[in-house]
Amino acid sequence: MNKKYNNVIHIFFSDYLAWLLIVSSLFVVSCVLAIAFGKAQGFIWIIPILFLVIYCCSLQLLVLYCKVKKDIKDRNIEHITIKNFKIEQDDTFGFKNRGGAAVGKKKYRIIDENGNYYLLSTANEKDMFFMFHINPSFSIEIEFLKTSRLVLHMKIIDEPQTNKKVRAKKYNAASDFRKIFGHYL
Repeated sequence: MNKKYNNVIHIFFSDYLAWLLIVSSLFVVSCVLAIAFGKAQGFIWIIPILFLVIYCCSLQLLVLYCKVKKDIKDRNIEHITIKNFKIEQDDTFGFKNRGGAAVGKKKYRIIDENGNYYLLSTANEKDMFFMFHINPSFSIEIEFLKTSRLVLHMKIIDEPQTNKKVRAKKYNAASDFRKIFGHYL
């Protein structure tokens, strides 16, 4: 992959990679234990089937990763400026614990005025873009992969405002955005 975008792609998929490593190591350990104890010879085929089902739970992330690799290889990158957009949390590509709470890095999607979405992730598990900034009042310039819609780079475009309250509110939203998604800027 292009070295320029490796960090952003790694941050977005690092939860998936960690999950794959954990599940794969559990698979190997359970197969070794089943063979070592040998008492469940008739049921040993259940272990690979169960892990195959577990792997299929993350199939959409694998498909997205393949799209990202293809987009990078084909240099299928676009630039767009978005003036009116909203940000919402994207649970499609996140992981949840048994209680249903999201774990790992928070995934978000930026939705423009035409309904197009662009995927991005926080840099760590603690960051969260607060919900009172759902419809930010600043504009952004986005560099993204055309097929996978993954954001590679962003730039906040500051527009001059005369009203101090509007400018202060805009600055707070923009500074929070810079703090949470600084690895894209």
